[in-house]
Amino acid sequence: MHIVVCCTAVPDTASRIEVVNGVVDLSRVSMVMNPYDEYAVEEAVRLKERYGGTVSAVAVGGGEHKDVLRKALAMGADEAYLGDGRTDDAFLVAVSLARVIGELPGGKPAIVLCGKLSVQSGRGAVGPMLAGLLGIEVVSRIVHVDVAESCVELEREIEAGRQRVVASLPLLLTAEKGLNVPRKSNIKAVMLAKKKPIHSVTISVDEAQRTLVDGFRSVDRRRSCRMLGSVEEVVEVVVRESDV
Repeated sequence: MHIVVCCTAVPDTASRIEVVNGVVDLSRVSMVMNPYDEYAVEEAVRLKERYGGTVSAVAVGGGEHKDVLRKALAMGADEAYLGDGRTDDAFLVAVSLARVIGELPGGKPAIVLCGKLSVQSGRGAVGPMLAGLLGIEVVSRIVHVDVAESCVELEREIEAGRQRVVASLPLLLTAEKGLNVPRKSNIKAVMLAKKKPIHSVTISVDEAQRTLVDGFRSVDRRRSCRMLGSVEEVVEVVVRESDV
């Protein structure tokens, strides 16, 4: 069974982030593997250990993703692939990942695993879009996976509790917190991961963005309190301050 796990780099929450002249200063920010992707990598490795097969870790973007892929290798992934591409647009990321997966040896994977979202953007859009581009089903926010002979039995988080789902392969799953406890790689695994190659994949993607990020700014947390005497006054204030 061929399993693909998608990884991305996000700012380390322990890094010092400052706002200089109204602009977010990222010069001191270090990049780490997205926490939800850690659950995805761990589950991919566990599925390989239980059912056999291989795990390919894939990412798109710049050199900061190499450390993320090496961490996936240290956790137990067999191969790592880095595609060139932009990471500021969810659709372009999904298209780039689909192109990289299409170039992998062994054909279409049986299972694709992603984190439920990136903590940098919080959109949770890449996984479902990637499934659509690959032409496979998607089940999101997975907290339990059990592969049977002809189906996959799943549990996913929903607002009122957990939902049981039975699906067939091929399948894309997005990992939720609680799916597992990611392993801590020992020194030997880390050293071996440094010796493994990270395969570069050149892809061609239409650069037309669906989302345009024009910058970041700090939140104005100043609060004001006023007493209003009627509904009409409330409506007037809301309309005026929302620029409607």
